[in-house]
Amino acid sequence: MTITIGNFGILLLAENHSGALKNHLLQSHQVIKESEHLLGYMQRAELEQFRLQLVPDAQQKNSFMVDVQEVFGSFTRLQTLVEGNAVQQAELKRVFALIKKMVSGLEQMNQGNRQGETLVVSEQGRMIMDKFRAELKQFILKEEISLRGYESTFEDSQRNLRLLFVLEAIVLSLLVIVATLLTRGSLVRPLVLMRKVISNEGEVNNLDALTAMGNDEVGGLAKAFHEMYQDMTQRTEALHTQARFEQTFSKIAVACASSNILTTALHKALVVHSSNPSSPLSAIYVQDENSDQLHCLVSVGTSDALERELSPDSGMVGEVFRSGQRATLNIESIKGFQVNTGVVQFQPHTVVLQPIQHGERTLGVFVLAYTTPPAVHDLNYISNLANHFGVTIVNSEQYSKLQLLTEELEKSRNEAASERDEALLESITDPLTGLYNRRYMLLESEMLIAITTRYNYSLSLLIMDIDFFKSINDTWGHTVGDDVLKALAVALKQQSRESDLVVRYGGEEFISILPQATMDEAEEVAEKLRKTVEALIIPELGGKHITISLGVSTLEPEEKDIEALIARADQALYQAKESGRNRVCRS
Repeated sequence: MTITIGNFGILLLAENHSGALKNHLLQSHQVIKESEHLLGYMQRAELEQFRLQLVPDAQQKNSFMVDVQEVFGSFTRLQTLVEGNAVQQAELKRVFALIKKMVSGLEQMNQGNRQGETLVVSEQGRMIMDKFRAELKQFILKEEISLRGYESTFEDSQRNLRLLFVLEAIVLSLLVIVATLLTRGSLVRPLVLMRKVISNEGEVNNLDALTAMGNDEVGGLAKAFHEMYQDMTQRTEALHTQARFEQTFSKIAVACASSNILTTALHKALVVHSSNPSSPLSAIYVQDENSDQLHCLVSVGTSDALERELSPDSGMVGEVFRSGQRATLNIESIKGFQVNTGVVQFQPHTVVLQPIQHGERTLGVFVLAYTTPPAVHDLNYISNLANHFGVTIVNSEQYSKLQLLTEELEKSRNEAASERDEALLESITDPLTGLYNRRYMLLESEMLIAITTRYNYSLSLLIMDIDFFKSINDTWGHTVGDDVLKALAVALKQQSRESDLVVRYGGEEFISILPQATMDEAEEVAEKLRKTVEALIIPELGGKHITISLGVSTLEPEEKDIEALIARADQALYQAKESGRNRVCRS
């Protein structure tokens, strides 16, 4: 009874440990798989957005919005998978920030962000997408490290279990000694054999001897122990196999995501797969969209004799491609059949041809040569691996199309810009000073006020007028008056930030809009500008200096348009003129 209870406890411990490890491995695999899906959805969303820029119709817009929803759906599933893991959740927050930034940029472009008639395409989206890929790849790499940790924990647990077996062996040995003193030899013999099984870790002769015991209580106990030992051995081997497959699959997933070049990514994946000594030869055939032939895209362990181009209408590779069904060929019976890989020559036992599919579409065929018969778990592993290759191939196709569309869009934008830039510039600038005109200011101010309101920024405005400008025209002529206007425009541009909007409002009036500037900061800028103009020397005026008067206002929370801001600044300008000119007043 004591032995049975002890054995049952050990078996229960092994079951609990196996279940926990399997859950960890399954969770990591699902996280990696969903991460790959998320990358694919993001790439398709970016692709659909560029298509929408080219063909701005309702159907294309709906496709874009569907892909955006898939992005957020995939990320939600990924968040669910990492619940309870604070480190993973923190890393996903950075990924989600990039997703929101990218989607926001895509949606902004989708709303038709235009300047005049010229389509504006920013490189920021591409930079964000590249950073998103890098963050996601780093996330997958960390998942692989976690898998390695699970494997290490499993090995430690196995050592502990072996220690328990040793301790039980000691207990059993003591029981054998006692039984030897109290019982006959027929009773001692099964216990001695059980001790030998434990100490010899399942030596075949000893296990066979246990099954040959009689039908009495001791014989029954020996047979039960033999069955339990066999079951635990099988379970341990299954766990080892599952862990090995999961670890290999994780490495292959990382390899597929490591490069945007399809051949590079798939070759890295096959190199990882070739670490399995039972399958030293593998190749991937993918249909060429131009010739429809099955082209050997990558291979590992093959020689130059491998057929690089195959017809989809002939041969086993073609049959598997057409049918979409796996084929397993036992070629052990073919006498003298040898495969020379260029590294080693071997006799294949089985060749497996697995279709590479994505949805309803068959993309190619995955070919593997085995030196030993593949087990059921090997075939399941091959099927999952082929599906992952399908995702990789489709993502590569989408990326290539995206690159092509990007190039075409860039070419189209450059051509359009070269034809319309001059006309556009004339429509939004003042021909005399080169500053922006009133029309452009009214259009741009709407965006500036919207941003200021949304993020609770400050926005200030300067309006200025040349003092006694009419007398300059009357005394020196309009040509000299134009020179004065141009000189003032140059001074304004030199004293302004890149973010400031400098405008010739009309006649001798100029406006400067200062984003993220408080009233005090704007008044300081205005005073500096007044002194700069006062120091200007205009030769056409015979050394006479000009002065300007300025009014300053800052956007109030309740104000939603530029007209109210201009009106208050104009009142301050009037006050400056009434106070003697050549000064700054605020409103």
